[in-house]
Amino acid sequence: MKRFRVLKKSGIFICTLFLTLAAGAAVQAKDVGDYTDVHPGDWFYRTVADVSEKGLMTGTNETTFGPARNLERGQLATILYRMAGGSDTEYTYIFPDVADGMFYSVPVTWAYQADVITGYNDGTFGPGDKITREQLATMLYRYAEKFGMDTSASGNIYEYPDGNSVTDFARDAVSWAVGSGIIKGDKGNINPQGDVSRAVCATMIARFIAPPSAAPSVTGALHVDGGRLCGSDGTGVQLKGISTHGLAWFPEYVNEDCFRQLHEEWKVNVIRLAMYTAESGGYCTDGDKEALKNLIRKGVAYAKNQDMYVIIDWHILSDCNPNMHRNEAKEFFAEMSAEYADEKHVLYEICNEPNSGTGWGEIKSYAEEVISVIRAHDEDGVILVGTPNWSQFVDEAATDPITGYDNIMYTLHYYAATHTDDLRNRMAAALDKGLPVFVSEYGICDASGNGAINEEQANQWMELLDNRGISSVAWNLSNKAETSAILKSSCHKTSGFEESDLSDSGKWLYNMLTGERRQTGSDEKEKEEDSGESEDGNTLTSGDIRIQASIKNSWEEGGKKVYQYELVLKNMADRACTSWEIAIPFHSDITLSSGWNGNYRVDGKVLHITSKEYNGKIPAGGTASDIGFIVKGGDGIQF
Repeated sequence: MKRFRVLKKSGIFICTLFLTLAAGAAVQAKDVGDYTDVHPGDWFYRTVADVSEKGLMTGTNETTFGPARNLERGQLATILYRMAGGSDTEYTYIFPDVADGMFYSVPVTWAYQADVITGYNDGTFGPGDKITREQLATMLYRYAEKFGMDTSASGNIYEYPDGNSVTDFARDAVSWAVGSGIIKGDKGNINPQGDVSRAVCATMIARFIAPPSAAPSVTGALHVDGGRLCGSDGTGVQLKGISTHGLAWFPEYVNEDCFRQLHEEWKVNVIRLAMYTAESGGYCTDGDKEALKNLIRKGVAYAKNQDMYVIIDWHILSDCNPNMHRNEAKEFFAEMSAEYADEKHVLYEICNEPNSGTGWGEIKSYAEEVISVIRAHDEDGVILVGTPNWSQFVDEAATDPITGYDNIMYTLHYYAATHTDDLRNRMAAALDKGLPVFVSEYGICDASGNGAINEEQANQWMELLDNRGISSVAWNLSNKAETSAILKSSCHKTSGFEESDLSDSGKWLYNMLTGERRQTGSDEKEKEEDSGESEDGNTLTSGDIRIQASIKNSWEEGGKKVYQYELVLKNMADRACTSWEIAIPFHSDITLSSGWNGNYRVDGKVLHITSKEYNGKIPAGGTASDIGFIVKGGDGIQF
């Protein structure tokens, strides 16, 4: 059976590269905050900050970076020259259009002598000429070869619609750049002949010089600085990993061979240990407390042995409000923090998903008590705090963050087939206010953890997280018969997973973590369009409530059609309502699989939904959203 191919990079080269960066101190590092045309919400903000702080790229003047301006050949020669440490090269007359005394004069000499950037056939260099994406890939490829970098990575450029348009001279370099994650596509294409802007250059350079993946042995104990998760040296880090399912239900995956494979082959650098507090076998209900704690101890030890970070997760869910088991939480975290105070790889997540109307004030009060207990033992371990509405309302935490303690982050959870632009915008707004956000749980299916996956939305989420440097943990490590599990239900292995053992979610996660090309989701969209199903949805009225219903996903399950709906309700009355009740008729009998932000009851062909206590009030002319459900039935059940 095929095992996963691991692409190893040269750690020796990376160390050498950063030593030479330090040596080339002639260029002053620049604070990205000094640029008036680079803002925290920009997709290129983090990478411009990286190259500016390292002194590799400076502004077009003292106050502007010029992110949209085209990169020029003389500028690129200068960037690579600085990256190499600014050697003792002296200007040599080689090109008639490169005179002595220009900022790029010596760098052009160096680039030519190093065979990194050559001139044109007519003997000129063209220092002011634009650079294409395939040309930049080629020059970085030559640089990598010059300094002994591992260039064995290889991506399949023909998976892109325009892969055939890559010029012959650049094909190996572009393949390497794709396989290395330096090129991640431009709206689903490689765009090889597209001009490179300074923002795109900053992004590709930042990916090229990216330090080794965050690991306790490399980045040390983590802390929060300026809204970012940072290593012990102050450099921003990004964790990417996976969460176990409930430890009481799937304890078998907490084993060292499994953790080793996830780290070495999947490039996972953080494991989340999800310990349910309620539910069957929950820590605060009928679970075996000592067995659960011992399982956490094993997971913490295995993560340390494999040089990974680990999150101890107090996984509230059906208990809704963390204050329900506040005393048990304080006792548990007192014990855990006393035990792991000196361990640099441990993070604490103190309330998974507050829900059912639990407000930020209640969560904050709980968090302050639990944090004080942890800080009595562990003075600086990173603590993750859940936010309202299943850890989605990070904006509420941003307006009233916890004060008096350092190294606090706030969790956002998303499921790509349900949560799209609205939640991404909510997160971006919180980040822009300086809130440190950690995505401690996500999936690429719908919010129930089941249903069809949406790779297009999943990729949009990951692009945003990468651009903002946000850490993320996927749900879940198990073979449970649900879409979010990374293993097929037929897989009974607990390690040594092969490609054939993975679910579609597992394959996507592996490809994302290892840098393999991710699918765009266009095939699924084409299938949807061919089937005649539309996301435009239907509008109907139930009493004073107008219902806009959209089909977000559909699939087959057990010979039945399954539909995922999202609703927007509008109060058409001339007065506010304090609660609402709607009835949705279908064409045939239905079965309800799941629903959220409402109380649901099926009566044959009719689905009745009533408001929750927290979303019943709708002002006159106002709307309520984030309401949805999944139903199953025969052909033509859509209303």
